[in-house]
Amino acid sequence: MALALNRPVATPRAVAALITTALVLAVAAYPLVSTTAQPAQLWPGPGAQQWQGPQGGYPQPRPAAPMTQVPPPAMQPPQQAIPATPQQRAPQQAAPQQLAPQQAAPVPQAQPAQRSGRPSPPALDRKESVEADVSTRSVAVTSSFTGTEIVIFGSVDNSRQQTAESGLYDIAIIVEGTETPVVARKKSNIAGLWINTQSANFSGVPSYYTITSTRPIEEIAETQVLSDNAIGFEHVGMTPSPETKLSAAELDEFKKAVVRRKQADNLYQKRDYGVVFIGRSLFRSTITLPANVPVGPLSARTFLFKDGKLLSSHTSKVSLQREGIERLLHSFAFDYPLLYGIFAVLTAVAAGLIASALFRRGSH
Repeated sequence: MALALNRPVATPRAVAALITTALVLAVAAYPLVSTTAQPAQLWPGPGAQQWQGPQGGYPQPRPAAPMTQVPPPAMQPPQQAIPATPQQRAPQQAAPQQLAPQQAAPVPQAQPAQRSGRPSPPALDRKESVEADVSTRSVAVTSSFTGTEIVIFGSVDNSRQQTAESGLYDIAIIVEGTETPVVARKKSNIAGLWINTQSANFSGVPSYYTITSTRPIEEIAETQVLSDNAIGFEHVGMTPSPETKLSAAELDEFKKAVVRRKQADNLYQKRDYGVVFIGRSLFRSTITLPANVPVGPLSARTFLFKDGKLLSSHTSKVSLQREGIERLLHSFAFDYPLLYGIFAVLTAVAAGLIASALFRRGSH
């Protein structure tokens, strides 16, 4: 008995199914071929020309394919793993170079300062100078005025001394009152009687004179320097009148007599070591104004010395003014002397009559 094998018969329906399957596979393989061909255009080789967008600058990829033509996820890693060429990295590295002008912008601001002025000289080439002031500009003088104190302070500009105790500089401060005329008389014993035998008239004599310094003025500078600046009792400004017919020795004796008389009234004062440095450049001093100081403007002169040479000086002003009832009576006496005299006489007569009436009642 023979065995017969069953062979498949190619029916028209089976042939149509095979053709349909082949067409589907062909259509599915077409996107894969077009996708693998894109890297040759998006990332050109070293000899190829890059494609740029309409704005210029960085190379931009072409528009992606529609969503229906995107290959399966398994086919995308080969596209992302393709390394970028040096031509693609060049635009990215050029970006920081565009920021360089913004970072260097502060540099031109320092150029005008270098071109505008000359370089400042070193501190050692600058000349020292003194600046000073007083603690109060006005002092009120009333009926109860018993004297006061003023503080004079200042500094040495461009000071070169390291400490206050170094003693590189010397300070001399002079406070002078208004200039007034003075008549000095000399008495002699004649036949047992003391009478005026000689006299000298001086003008421009300070009504008040105080000198204070870091050390005795004789040790600070030479006599000529002190005389030119009227520093010291021996150099106080006293101009003899033309009518005075005295020798130089006699005039010097009269000047010393005026100074002694002023010192006795506490109007001429001298204080060695009265100025104290409280720093390498700061100094201060206290000046005492007595109760009998003449009212008027005061002048405070400050001198700076170094090695016996005068470096700088400064002048400050202080005003002594009457206040209250004393100012009223003083103005009335000098502005209306006749009326003031009549008023004084009437006041004295009235005071006498009142006192007489009171004592008369007490006697009865």
